[in-house]
Amino acid sequence: MNETNQISRKNMLQFNPAKYISEETMLNTSQATKEMIQAMQLFAQSNLNTIIGGACGAGKTELLGWYLGAVNDSFYNQGILVSERLPELDLDSRYPNKIIINLANGFSLEDSSSLRKILKSETSYFVSGDLRTPLETYNFLQLLQAGINGATTFQGTTSTLVLDHLHSHLMLSNDNISKKQYGDLIVSSMDAIFLQKSLPDGSRTIAELAEVVGYEGDEFILNPLFQLDIEAASKGEKNHKQVGFISELLANKLLRAGIEQTEFDFLIKK
Repeated sequence: MNETNQISRKNMLQFNPAKYISEETMLNTSQATKEMIQAMQLFAQSNLNTIIGGACGAGKTELLGWYLGAVNDSFYNQGILVSERLPELDLDSRYPNKIIINLANGFSLEDSSSLRKILKSETSYFVSGDLRTPLETYNFLQLLQAGINGATTFQGTTSTLVLDHLHSHLMLSNDNISKKQYGDLIVSSMDAIFLQKSLPDGSRTIAELAEVVGYEGDEFILNPLFQLDIEAASKGEKNHKQVGFISELLANKLLRAGIEQTEFDFLIKK
């Protein structure tokens, strides 16, 4: 039995299916528009490296659970590796046709042997909950640099703040690497960011979908694709608008993943 198969599956906590978000519930509650949902599905099908940001309680993990449903299984022989930190997703029951490998007790992104299990496995998609320590953050990005595709969640009230907090974590992990080098590491590792937001009425919505494109002058450069009208949201209205188009680099990633251009034509500037 190879090392991949030795990664044990663990029974996950039962989760009320009624709490799952879906394309229907997102549309019905104006959490996202049809075009936003289509864009996220295309990103998942292309296995882009994605970070889902938001404040505590904003529904980051909930959105991550839905997003994983669209991940392209055909890329991965042994399924999707999920960190022990995400039992509430109940992915085994939710997606019975997917191979979900829940990492065994003792797994840690801070442990070199745990990292070797991921790198040696045939699985190339890794999902983690909030990255809580500088070393976890650094090692997660190193996995992405090594060719492991993945997604994670991180706290922050704006897309820029999410990346700034990620950057601050990295700065604590190693004093010998410059701010610019860490900024470039994040940009070269992450393709897209989704920002989840809780509104005053208690509802949740996606406040922004953006492409991560650069780091200059100690600031992250984003290419916003869809945004929530914040002023309208303060009045209880959820109005989302498409505000931009994907870069040629991201368009080529979708094409290399086998996505026909006609499927993401709405994301390309005419």
